[in-house]
Amino acid sequence: MRHGPWKVVTVWLIACVAVFGVVRSAVAIPEHCGDVSASEIDSAIAEGIAWFERNQEKSGVWLYRYDTANDDDLGGYNWVRHAGVLLSLEQTARFVTSDVGEQAGRIADRGWLPIRRNYQTVILNGERTTAMKSSSSATGGTALTGIALSERRVRTQDASLDPTLKRMARFVAAQVQEDGSVLNDVNLDTGESVPGSYSPFATGQTMFLMARVREITKTDEFDSKIKAIIRYLATERAAREGYVPDVSDHWGAYGMAVLATSGPEFLTDRATVEFVRKQLGIAGIQVRYESQRTNDGLNRWTRGRQTLGAGLGTLGEAIGAWEQVVTLQPELRTQQPWLQERLWCVSDLLVQRQITPGQSLSLPNPNASRGAWTQFGITQMDDQQHAVSAMVAARNISLDAPNAPRRAPIPENALLVVLAAIALLNPARLVQRGASCSRIRMSVIGIGVLGVLTVLGGPILRALDVSAATAIVGSGAAVVVTMLVALIAQLRRQKSEAGSDIDYLLNGVLRPEILLLALSVGAGGQGWTWIVTAAFVVSASMFVPPKWAEKNSHVLTWGVQLLTICALVLGIALIVDGVYAI
Repeated sequence: MRHGPWKVVTVWLIACVAVFGVVRSAVAIPEHCGDVSASEIDSAIAEGIAWFERNQEKSGVWLYRYDTANDDDLGGYNWVRHAGVLLSLEQTARFVTSDVGEQAGRIADRGWLPIRRNYQTVILNGERTTAMKSSSSATGGTALTGIALSERRVRTQDASLDPTLKRMARFVAAQVQEDGSVLNDVNLDTGESVPGSYSPFATGQTMFLMARVREITKTDEFDSKIKAIIRYLATERAAREGYVPDVSDHWGAYGMAVLATSGPEFLTDRATVEFVRKQLGIAGIQVRYESQRTNDGLNRWTRGRQTLGAGLGTLGEAIGAWEQVVTLQPELRTQQPWLQERLWCVSDLLVQRQITPGQSLSLPNPNASRGAWTQFGITQMDDQQHAVSAMVAARNISLDAPNAPRRAPIPENALLVVLAAIALLNPARLVQRGASCSRIRMSVIGIGVLGVLTVLGGPILRALDVSAATAIVGSGAAVVVTMLVALIAQLRRQKSEAGSDIDYLLNGVLRPEILLLALSVGAGGQGWTWIVTAAFVVSASMFVPPKWAEKNSHVLTWGVQLLTICALVLGIALIVDGVYAI
């Protein structure tokens, strides 16, 4: 039974509105990454550093956890996070050349006094090493303290710090197992580590410290341990420690950034390159997802609450470190511009979410609130630590690199785009609908529309505040859902109908999921691959003799179903590709 053209158009419009509406509201939510300026980032860094100065006690420790709405010091203290703050202050003092850098250095000087009282000598294998005694996670705590100390060593050129750095590096190196895993908990009285005591951070921190000491002291003492950890990170950690697909490892990123310049030979293994590529994707999707959070209305149900300042900051730290790695890694260098965009997006989000001087005046204690990042009205000193370090990383990259390569297209594999175009347009279904002069005209119109969408994909998505990677995820999801519906419909339909010319155009060539994918791949830089394949598929279907199609209708029916299944699988592949894009 043939439907009138208006009914076909109406149903098609309803389908387009439904598909685009669901994708927009559930997947392609606006990503709130504005055009933050360097001066705005500098101001936010200055406010963060000023928070540390105002909230540092005479003993050198900081206000740890604070309720900004109720002016309530929530108490507690954590020496691992104290070391993290020292690292952030030393980074600022090293890389920020204004008065803010000098201010950070002075604050760090006071912060080093109490933590040095927590050093403990531990005898391992008959050798004196240095660990942090006030830490439940001895390996991670010692490593992070050593990392902060190494940053101070690089900034001040104080060679007297080298013996302590080496002893700390030897302590954490002793916790590295033969397979490269790192045990986090250690009995400091006996020097024995606790089997199975893994940490999502200690492994990367240990590698970071050893790489830094290797760079500073020009020693190869820790090379075998560093190699073992890198191999473990790249091939075993996710499965061994239960991370799916893997932990977002900003400490590992820092360590590899050091090695990228001081020991690039450590990063040439294929498994390591693929690990870095996976980490780039993990950081990329996390930033895109976080940028969609507004804490308002329906958005809270679809995206949840905005993350901690520390959580957002660690994403920026990871991306800043990975940017240094890919700059020196030819196989990944095409990702550099994407990483820079994501890092500046993190910085913009941090600027937006920091408590401004004006906002602090409405709170009970402006001195403890101004310059802080909060969640549920609570701030913790590591919120300021990671946020400041992320913005320092953003200010430490060059956005005007003259030899920056052209961006890699999304999806990176052009074959995926080709196969998706073939499966979605489904030449078997087009052949079933018949060939005629009028159908040729409809085909030309359809290809023309798809071509326009691929060209306009970038400007349209930018106007909607949607990245190409997110659009690919949304189009992949639309493909999966619509192909499932199509499979169910095919199982219930006994005979395929040719339909009208307008039905051929709208339900054959310009289906909603096809339009959405055209926009996405156009914005992602695969527009020509998509449109050339689509034009070939549609044109080729016009040259199949009607008699052959009628005689082999059962073959076409199976072909339609097979290509629909292929399209469903390729939709899943598009989702994965978009998720792991930066």
